[in-house]
Amino acid sequence: VKCTECESENISVIPFDDIEIPTLEKDSNQIELTKDVGMILSYPTVSDVQNSNIDLNSFEGVMDLLVNCIDTIYDADEVYSAKDESKKNLKGFVESLNAEQFSRLTKFFENLPALTYNLEFECMNCGHKNDIELKGLNSFFT
Repeated sequence: VKCTECESENISVIPFDDIEIPTLEKDSNQIELTKDVGMILSYPTVSDVQNSNIDLNSFEGVMDLLVNCIDTIYDADEVYSAKDESKKNLKGFVESLNAEQFSRLTKFFENLPALTYNLEFECMNCGHKNDIELKGLNSFFT
């Protein structure tokens, strides 16, 4: 882990038994778009995030991930499986949402449960006391 002061690399041991596994809130993946229309999203998997075709630093990449996570779209009369629709149609549906509706979708991704751990260590090079929050799998396995 790099020191926040001198950027020297330090070796740290993280006791995995001390890391709490986040719990999923019931119905947190159900996004209500209007009174009668909504979506149920699946949680992204590691393979979804590591898919070489998805660049999460670009709008297109985030849009692709979002479309891949649509499980169903429903209205007052019927439930439509995303598996029965083309990616193009699903993307068009997402692009047709207004700003408030789209914001509800992005909040789902912002609030995804993640492994977190506060790592405290003293830099072996400069002695600086570091307190770094590790969040998500990439923080733990880099």
